[in-house]
This record gives sequence, C-alpha cells and structure tokens, in this order.
Amino acid sequence: MMQALEVAGVSLGLDTDQPVPGKLAGKHEFFVQQLSRATIELKVDTAINVHTNAPVLFDSQSVWKVHQLGEQLLYTFSSPAFRPEIYKHVQIDTGYTRGTLSLPGKGIDTSRAIPHPLDAPMDQLLLSHHFATRGHVELHCCTLKRNGKAIVLTGFSGAGKTTAARLWSAHRPDVKILSDDRVIIRRDGSSLNVWGTPWCGEGQFALNERAPLGAVIFLRHGTDNSLTPMDPRVAARELYARTFPPAWNVDAVNAVLTTITSMASSVPVFNFSCRADVSAVEALERALDRA
Repeated sequence: MMQALEVAGVSLGLDTDQPVPGKLAGKHEFFVQQLSRATIELKVDTAINVHTNAPVLFDSQSVWKVHQLGEQLLYTFSSPAFRPEIYKHVQIDTGYTRGTLSLPGKGIDTSRAIPHPLDAPMDQLLLSHHFATRGHVELHCCTLKRNGKAIVLTGFSGAGKTTAARLWSAHRPDVKILSDDRVIIRRDGSSLNVWGTPWCGEGQFALNERAPLGAVIFLRHGTDNSLTPMDPRVAARELYARTFPPAWNVDAVNAVLTTITSMASSVPVFNFSCRADVSAVEALERALDRA
C-alpha cells in the first residue's frame, strides 16, 4: 500500500519502501488515501542527478521550473533556504502517470526540513497538469454546494471569494463550501462536475466532495447587490484567466479552453456586484432560484 493524495478521482502516490515522515499540511489530511496503485506514481530515488542544463519550458519566477528532458518533463524546486538549493525534482512522462521523485542528498529523511515529500507546490502542479492534459480544469474560485448543485463564485484575488464563503457558512449552514480558493472542474462525457480540493484559501474551506455545475458568478465589490447576465464569450475569456494549464502544452491549453467554453454556455453566468454582508447571500439566492 502507498500513501496517496486523491483529488477529484485522481491519486498522486509515492512508490517507496521507506516510511514517509510527517503529514501533509492544512486540509490535505482529508484527501489522503492508502492505495495499492495510484493514478500518478512517483518512485523515490536519491541517486538521480538533476539536469540543470535541460531546456526550460516554463519558469514560474518563484520556486519551480519545468524543463524538457528528452521525452520526459523535469520539474525542479529550488530555494536559497535549502542546501542544495534545488531541494527536490521530479522526472515524469508527459501523460503524468509515472515518474521519479528525488530529494537530493537525503531522500525521505525525518531530519530533513521539508515536512512531507508531497508538499506544495509539487502536489498541485502535477495533479493540475495531469487534469489539464485530459480537459479538466483547476479554477481559482469559491464554490458552494447548494441544493445539490455547485455554484462557482470567481474573481481575481481580493474580489470577495473568501468573504462570500464565510458569509454563506455563517448564514446558510445547509450550504456546503467545497473550497474558498481552488476547485477542479471535470468534464465527464457531457457532464461538468465540480470537486473540492485541499488547496484552500484564507478561510480554510475545503471538502472532499463534488457536485454538478449549476451556475457561474463573477464577483465584484459594490455598494449594492446587482446581478447582470454575462455574454458566454466574455465569460469564457474571464474564466480562462483564472485557470492554470501548462502553458507550454498547446493540446492541454486547447482542452482547457473547450471545457471553459462549455461551462460558460451550459449554465447561467452572472456578473455580481455585491455588498460584503448577508444581503449579498439573500440577493444571490433569489437570482439562483429564478434562473
């Protein structure tokens, strides 16, 4: 059996005979499974040298880069706080199913500063990019599960997603908050399903549940509560700006665009200029019940 992180039906696990130290932070514990096989399996091997001269496909300008390494991808993670500075790297196939995780120098060791081998941002990157290659989408949003449907509340940072999650949680206990920051939209045949993830925001809302997509709401700060329908083409463009496909993979980008277009055209989509109080909950409820 291997310890695996399972999100939206896809698991990321470590293939190792060594004990895995620590535990995943935050809400990850609600997504951990013990499995005989994982969708994405990483064999732990400390003997592999990192190929620092491999061509760079993408530089996040933070801790991670993606390189082309023959027919595989190489994800490197670096920080001046660690020695060696590249403290972790993953070689993986372009289909994101089998790879090798290396923790240079020590491997999985309880004396190492890294709290867990599957720590952020590696877990989110590998799972998100696996999903994207299959037309599924990681979306920056807050999502409510109301009357059995997923109501996606999206917007850029500061638009009020966490505030909305807190208001609905406080005033509508029958409504569940799947996430206040990131969800996965899975395209399963003709259906679009929204799954909670462990990658929560400031409000720490994260549920390992799913619901069919019911509506998409674009949040804006306002002095009153006003909902206006959005053109699906505008909505699709705005949704794409809040997704995280691997930019170097044209097929994955196109697959994500197809799903985003389906989202914008298959359910009600609104701009919601709203107050940061319970009146916003009431106004949105009325609009959803009429839609």
